[in-house]
Formats: sequence, C-alpha cells, structure tokens
Amino acid sequence: MAPDRKPDIASADPQERELAARDDSLSADALRKASFDADADVRCTVANNPNTPIDVLERLARDEDPDVREDAALRSELSARTLTELAADDRYSVRCAVAQNPNTPPEALRLLCDDEDPYVRLYVASHENTPIDVLKRLALSFDAHVRRTAEATLDAVSRAE
Repeated sequence: MAPDRKPDIASADPQERELAARDDSLSADALRKASFDADADVRCTVANNPNTPIDVLERLARDEDPDVREDAALRSELSARTLTELAADDRYSVRCAVAQNPNTPPEALRLLCDDEDPYVRLYVASHENTPIDVLKRLALSFDAHVRRTAEATLDAVSRAE
C-alpha cells in the first residue's frame, strides 16, 4: 500500500482490510460488510470499531471464532440477553470479557461466580453489578485474590449505602 493511500476495506490483502476496519469514519454499511470477512482478525477489528452497528455486534458475539466473540463481549452496547448467553461460552477469555463488561447483568455475573477460571471469578468479584450474596460467597473463596477483591467490593458497596 502506498503511504498516501487510505487502506481499502475491499482489498485482497487481509492486513489492509484490518487496517481499513479500524477507521472510525467507516460507514455502518462498510462495517456490516466487513463483519462477514473470512479473516477473523478483520472481524475482531470490526467488533472493536466504535461505529459498528449494534445488530452487527450482536451477530459477532455469536461468531465461530472465540477471539471475535471475546472482542464483541467487551462492548457495552451488547444486550443483557447476549451477555448472559456469552457467560456460558466454552472459552474462558470470552467469559472473562463478559465479566469485565460494565453492562453485564447480575444474572450473568451470578452464572460466572463459580467459573473454573480464577480470572473470571476475579472480574466478577470486582464488578459493580454483582449481587451482594454472590460477593459474600466470593469473599469465602480459597483464592486469595478473589477473596480480597470480593471483600473490597463489599466494603465499597457498604460505604456507598
């Protein structure tokens, strides 16, 4: 690609398409089209673009590639229903992303509190939407990081009341 030429979303080169998908001035139609790209890195980049339409994010959250699902799961625009579905994803990194999403509903956090992955539980323990009873349970965790984080979140909640 020439230095003065803008990356082309229709290029045959996947790296150029990925660069083009980063452009936050890309139209919704171009992002919609790019969300079907055969290259998962391009779809990940679409999931991260702030102008990607919500319906596209919802579809990318169900993508076959776990990295695409993970990137979509971090987006606060996702519906509570989709975030709750993603809480049961078989890939721990997707579940971590759900536990980090600021709009993850309490019912999804409740599902994640017993996750086998300590990082998922750690994010649940620090999430502001985690129900008090779940935080109390996490405060009894054998994992010291999870336990201390849950205790700190409980403390912050009690000070805020």
